[in-house]
Amino acid sequence: MQKKCSIACAVLLAGTSTVGYAQSSSDAGVATSSPQLEEIVVTAQRREEKLQNVPVSVSVASAATLESAGVTNIQALTKVSPSLNINPGQGPVEVFIRGIGNKNDAAGNEGSAAVYVDGVYVARPTPELFAFRGVERVEVLKGPQGTLFGRNSSAGLVNIITRTPTDVPTMEASLGYGNYDTVDTSAYVSGGLAPNVAVGVTGFYSVQNRGWGRNVTLNEKVGFGRRWGGRVKLVADVTDTTKVTLSADYLKAYTNRAFDLPPGRTSGNPPYLPPMVYAATGIYDTDADTPYYFRTKSYSGMARIEQDLSFARLVSISGYRKTTSYNAADGDAGPVPSFQYQLDNRSEQFSEELQLLSRAGSPITWVAGLYYLDSKDGYYPVSFQGSDFGPGLTVNLFGESKVKSYAGFGQATAQIANNLNLTIGARYTVDKSKVFGFTTVGLVGPDPAHPVIGSTEIVRNPDVVGSKTFKKLTWRGALDYKLADDAMIYASVSRGYKAGVFETLPANAVPINPETVDAYEIGFKSEMLDRRVRINGSLFWSDIKNPQVSFIRQTFVALANAGSARSRGAELELELAATKDLRLRFSGTYLDAKYRSFTGAPFNAPNTDLITGPSGLPTVPGCVDPATVNTNPANGGNVDFCQGDASGHRLPRAPKFAFSTGFDYRIPLGADAIELSSNVSYNDGFFWEPQNTTRQKSYFLVDAQIAYAIDDGKVRIRGWGRNLTRTKYYANLYEQAGATGAVGQAGAPRTYGVAVDFKF
Repeated sequence: MQKKCSIACAVLLAGTSTVGYAQSSSDAGVATSSPQLEEIVVTAQRREEKLQNVPVSVSVASAATLESAGVTNIQALTKVSPSLNINPGQGPVEVFIRGIGNKNDAAGNEGSAAVYVDGVYVARPTPELFAFRGVERVEVLKGPQGTLFGRNSSAGLVNIITRTPTDVPTMEASLGYGNYDTVDTSAYVSGGLAPNVAVGVTGFYSVQNRGWGRNVTLNEKVGFGRRWGGRVKLVADVTDTTKVTLSADYLKAYTNRAFDLPPGRTSGNPPYLPPMVYAATGIYDTDADTPYYFRTKSYSGMARIEQDLSFARLVSISGYRKTTSYNAADGDAGPVPSFQYQLDNRSEQFSEELQLLSRAGSPITWVAGLYYLDSKDGYYPVSFQGSDFGPGLTVNLFGESKVKSYAGFGQATAQIANNLNLTIGARYTVDKSKVFGFTTVGLVGPDPAHPVIGSTEIVRNPDVVGSKTFKKLTWRGALDYKLADDAMIYASVSRGYKAGVFETLPANAVPINPETVDAYEIGFKSEMLDRRVRINGSLFWSDIKNPQVSFIRQTFVALANAGSARSRGAELELELAATKDLRLRFSGTYLDAKYRSFTGAPFNAPNTDLITGPSGLPTVPGCVDPATVNTNPANGGNVDFCQGDASGHRLPRAPKFAFSTGFDYRIPLGADAIELSSNVSYNDGFFWEPQNTTRQKSYFLVDAQIAYAIDDGKVRIRGWGRNLTRTKYYANLYEQAGATGAVGQAGAPRTYGVAVDFKF
């Protein structure tokens, strides 16, 4: 413990990653005329406001911050906001905030923490969503946002704001090369297209030709991939009172980062597997006898129209997104042909939001609006083959979820006494959900890579059809008091809501109940020494009713409701402009998140945990009912799923302590400069499942960058390194009863490279 404390203290003294440079005056975010922090503007209350005036816990990272912290995808945002835990799933990313979230792998199961891009809700955010370089900033809103954002934001949300073009001609490009034969390129061009019309175009291409690890069964590399895409954004001042913003993007990605059994583990699913132990592999290797790959394609469009009505401002935000993903994998993650699967997932959504906002300077600041979402998400199908299902057979599961959501909302802020403001708001939501699905058994088709194609259907189970309407009132109340021009304290109470959901793998006509979060928070925001120091902090407590829990049973994604849970803790963010060229930052969180009541929790039963019961059948400590599937201790297999009592267990992916720290330092050399930056993040460790048996150990990640900027940053030559200490950790891990035991996907190893950036 003393050693761990010494390391932590040393890291704190080293400095941090510069979250908060939302409007920096240079590429590096550090070149200002005086040692002063930049003013940050956010849209946490659906209008542009100074961060320090908003009674909401918000972390902000600008494009410069993201670069210096080594954030190249949405999962890496945890480096700049330790309250976040973001993991790549087998489809969408899995976002947890303050310990609240769920594995939203199943089609139709949206997360408890929402993701927005330019104000448009994204129901199924893919891991590559954040790959675009044309990002202006990222806002992380912590705690329920059930009033102004609403849609499935019971934990909070991540809001990605893309770069807005201007009529000033701009051209930027970057070309980089890294280890694992990685090539990374991007470009951004913007300028005036016509009077009062500006357009910006972003494009990128990234390819990793060598894998991180090796498939010891197939004798081939794994862990490589490529992605490419682009975005175009147009802004037009049509008249003095009308502004139109249009954008469209396209993304395509491929990866073969395989899931594997954690070292020392053996596959489950007896009695199908022979008594054997798989070959010893490293954390980046796999024993799978079937190639793994994941392909995804996504495109979207957005239209934002702003109209000045003299008494208020009317805003219309229309959004459309379609995503298709194809995933093929070895389900048992080992060399035995127990089962393989192919997953064809398609999602489509359209949303429309109308906002009416008070004019700047109004005695009462208010916003009212209407929201509509029409989404579809499903499997077409998921196909399984292998000895588990019979020779020459394929089992195909079709499952589709449809949701239509309607909401009306409003919020107002008024000064009720000198320096004292009151904010109240409410939202009423109606979610109409439907599920449809069926299962077929057929003969394996002629194409081994796509067995379902050309397969002959021999059995079709009856269709599963279900529907349910969920209705909920969410609300927020807050008081904020200005102690001085640069210091504020606030207290808030709010309710968040995640809609009920149907299972789609396989389809189930019985829905999972909605999740409700009641949150209480007190906090402060302060700046001092002429804005050289910024310190923000909060204490929070969240009561969670019917938390939704996702788990894997017999290879299928299942959902359940826990009884109740609570999440409480503290957060602190500190930024310091030590000099005009040196910036420091620290961001830390303490979290105590547990289930209060969770009987009937999904438990798994590795042989090492078995105790023989009176009936002779194996039982599991904590299980309410005995496991009923025989095991073969020689192969280390799992017994079947059993129901246990997880009351008092820690919530999954909720570390007790996490922080990030770093610095940006600029050494002027006339018109040139040397730029140094480093970022260190720490996670105290957490459990992956409610059972609290599979744990991610504590770990540090260290990143650094050095750059030489020429002619005021018109050319930058930089070298970078990520995970410099070669920390081995898991980016995702699943405990699967009655199937593969535990399978994991490793986080990135040490990577490094060089890049040249141009700006004209």
